[in-house]
Amino acid sequence: MTTTFIAQADNIIKNKNLQVQEFLEKWKAYGAVSTPQEIVNLMIAIAGIKRWYNLDILEPACGFCNFLFGIYIKFPYNNFTGIEINKEIFQKNKSLFSNLPFNLIREDFLLYKTDKKYDLIIGNPPYGIIGDQTHYPIYTLKQQKDKYKRILNTWFGKYNIYGAFIEKGVSLLKDKGVLIYIIPATWMVLDEFGRLRKFLSCLGKTRVYYLGKDVFKGVSVSVCILAFEKDGKGAQLYLKENNTFIKSASFPNWRGEVLTFENKATIKLREGKILLGEVFDIKISARSTEVKNFGKVLSRPQKDSLPFMNGRNIKRGIIERKNYTHLWLSPKETLNLKKFYGILPRIVIGHTKGGKIVAAQENFGYPYVGDVYHLLPKVKLNKSVLKEIVDWLNSDEINKYVKTLYKDITPHITTTQLKALPLKLKTKINTEDLFRLCH
Repeated sequence: MTTTFIAQADNIIKNKNLQVQEFLEKWKAYGAVSTPQEIVNLMIAIAGIKRWYNLDILEPACGFCNFLFGIYIKFPYNNFTGIEINKEIFQKNKSLFSNLPFNLIREDFLLYKTDKKYDLIIGNPPYGIIGDQTHYPIYTLKQQKDKYKRILNTWFGKYNIYGAFIEKGVSLLKDKGVLIYIIPATWMVLDEFGRLRKFLSCLGKTRVYYLGKDVFKGVSVSVCILAFEKDGKGAQLYLKENNTFIKSASFPNWRGEVLTFENKATIKLREGKILLGEVFDIKISARSTEVKNFGKVLSRPQKDSLPFMNGRNIKRGIIERKNYTHLWLSPKETLNLKKFYGILPRIVIGHTKGGKIVAAQENFGYPYVGDVYHLLPKVKLNKSVLKEIVDWLNSDEINKYVKTLYKDITPHITTTQLKALPLKLKTKINTEDLFRLCH
């Protein structure tokens, strides 16, 4: 590589870093963050491409072309395309890379129409849920949301935009083409991405390289590198150990199920066990907005009124009857707010941050607000059995199991994850009653 080329590359890198700082805040409104150079290099290596020559390479939502430029300075004899929606960043790019063979297109990638297919699609797609500015980070694309939902097959619920970028990217791959994205790891386990996981499992082979938190400065999200090849089948998960990736789990017949970092110990613990979701219906407390709009909530106690409980009240095995919410409700209105508050006894789970479970038995009809799960027995269970289940949920063994399977993928455990927890009990639950319920 010539001295002139290296000097030109160094100059572009310096100017590019200045441009990133200048537009960083505007960029965030589109769900974008800048990718560290070491991550760019890692993703290029993970692509596994043996011959970097005359490849059609695309970087969606390219920002300042971190990936195109990272590939170009190593492998210049390829075809480079970058798509960017932001007008100002696009204009800066046209100036910044004017002497490089980059085909830069100003377009919304999710609405981009082309018959062209690519050998490699690589990048850091935007993250976030599209909605109103007061609640959601990607408010600039609110007007386009209905269009996205019409053209994308995997859109479901409060879909995070990065899932849409995965579907769109895969649709633009050539046969045996490769997609490499760095994205939040939540797609592996959340219900909203069930369609996406099924989509990937049907079209090719998936590799996941888990990086965890602290990859992006100032962004508290656990991320992974998704490597998808439009060929083959199955899924493989990798964990980083001593600066190298070790295969952690393999799913050769993957069909879109939740992806977990299972091992021999987790498989053994689960074998032959009845699952929590088979024994309990799982509900969540009234949300704060629901309580606020209920109209019967009291700001000071009256005769027989009950204080609202929340997650702070639940300790391991006990419920602290302290009113952290400063809100009260009469017993009658408690049942009108949520009928299941009257189902007693039941189990409440009030702290699931970081994969930690804190459970207690609720024997009284208090109202609840916030992120508290309520386990409602499907069959009759006496208090001693419920206590045994509470003790198991609070145990180090089940908490280690959860941490092993899910790492830091989600900030809190979801209903789906709770349902899948195995119950290790001395007391035998009447599974015949459960069978009759299900059939």
